[in-house]
Amino acid sequence: MGSESGSFASVVGAASSLHPIIIIDNAGKSVFVDLYRLAAASNHAPEPVSLGNIHVGGTFPVQSLSVSNTAAGDGFSEKLDASFSNPLGNVLASGSFSLLAAGATDSTSLGVTLNGTGTAGVKSGTATIAWSPMARAPVVWA
Repeated sequence: MGSESGSFASVVGAASSLHPIIIIDNAGKSVFVDLYRLAAASNHAPEPVSLGNIHVGGTFPVQSLSVSNTAAGDGFSEKLDASFSNPLGNVLASGSFSLLAAGATDSTSLGVTLNGTGTAGVKSGTATIAWSPMARAPVVWA
């Protein structure tokens, strides 16, 4: 099979939102590069989340959060994954989604509510959404 050597000058900088998938054609000795945008998460809606007032011992409703992958939907943008990390205070956060396409919105998978309703007073907290672009293989051999 043999080996090839040479150099490849990056076509994207560290701060760029584009990254390459490199395809090497060993037969023709050609290198093809497709550039892909990272997924881009929108702010969640509603913002802020307000669950209203309830009586002691009651149950707060679950508020679904709507989020979008705002990257261009032209076939050269990554998909988006999301989940919650480290809820604080009285927040209960649940749900996740995977592979949300560019230009798409998920309005049902992520939800938040509050616990601690056994006592009177203000209930609050913070739920952080952890975003992750879909990983792509860096090199494909043809």
